[in-house]
Amino acid sequence: MDTQADVYRIELICQTKPFKKQKWQMELSSRKVGIRDAEGDHVLAEVPEEAVVRLTVPGFSSDNSNLGVTLGDTELAFKIAKQDLEVVRQYVDTVTAAAGHEAINGIRKGAMGKLVKGLFLLIICSGILIPLLVGGKGDNGGTKWLFIGAFTGLVMTFKGIAGLKRHKRLVAMRDEAGGL
Repeated sequence: MDTQADVYRIELICQTKPFKKQKWQMELSSRKVGIRDAEGDHVLAEVPEEAVVRLTVPGFSSDNSNLGVTLGDTELAFKIAKQDLEVVRQYVDTVTAAAGHEAINGIRKGAMGKLVKGLFLLIICSGILIPLLVGGKGDNGGTKWLFIGAFTGLVMTFKGIAGLKRHKRLVAMRDEAGGL
């Protein structure tokens, strides 16, 4: 059993209606992830391996700094201090690395999917857009969608690269811990 000193508590401020602006609390320990609502009732109390799947931690390059938590069919967003977000990110990576090859390879597979789709979208949209602009036919409304498609492809590509960097970090964490 974890002692009080082994539990890291984080204040969360809900950004999702009907709980908007309520102060909730997340508890991280080696044995459990818990979330308490504004009344102090546990709405989540699971072992780390099951709980981290419910968490959506924004990436380093994300403009969204809200922590996502899935409770049943509900996706809640929480405002969280940057230093606490870094603690949650490290916690999730540690649990994922400890979960083994399948969990780590799932990260790689998702990252590769984003990278491939992003590059495909970027290349196709740019391949159509650039000749239109060079040929002077870029004044119609269709070019707006090509710009949006190219930008979306660029964002997906960078998310894929970030995912591959995370995969590399998780492999290093697993290897450092002596995992197979």
